[in-house]
Amino acid sequence: MTTEYEKKHDKLYFTFEKINDHFIYTDINEKFLQELKLQKSDILGKSLYDLKHLIEDYYEDMNRIYKKAWNGEPVFYYVTSISNPETFFVISLYPIADNNGNVSKVEGHCVPLNKNEISELRIGLSYFSENESINVIR
Repeated sequence: MTTEYEKKHDKLYFTFEKINDHFIYTDINEKFLQELKLQKSDILGKSLYDLKHLIEDYYEDMNRIYKKAWNGEPVFYYVTSISNPETFFVISLYPIADNNGNVSKVEGHCVPLNKNEISELRIGLSYFSENESINVIR
């Protein structure tokens, strides 16, 4: 779903690394920041824990999902953010390995869907036999 979206629209992406047992955001593009209604300084260099106020009750679920990705498993999930509660963010995480086969970073690719486009979200999700769900509707 994210790949198809990126063929037709601007890419929305971010990356994170695991540093001292914390997932730290190392990159995010401007288009994704616009969708989140945030600035680079709000995200870059911050840990998932630092951004707990934006994901509220989803922190534990997202931490579990980020661990899966860091352990080498591609992950698909969707979430809303307090900074833009009218939008669902459908996200695919892809672990990137170094030359030794160890995960060195994780790339996240995102499809933003307005809550009015819920039917499009359901159709997109029907292509996946298994997905990570984090309280889709607020």
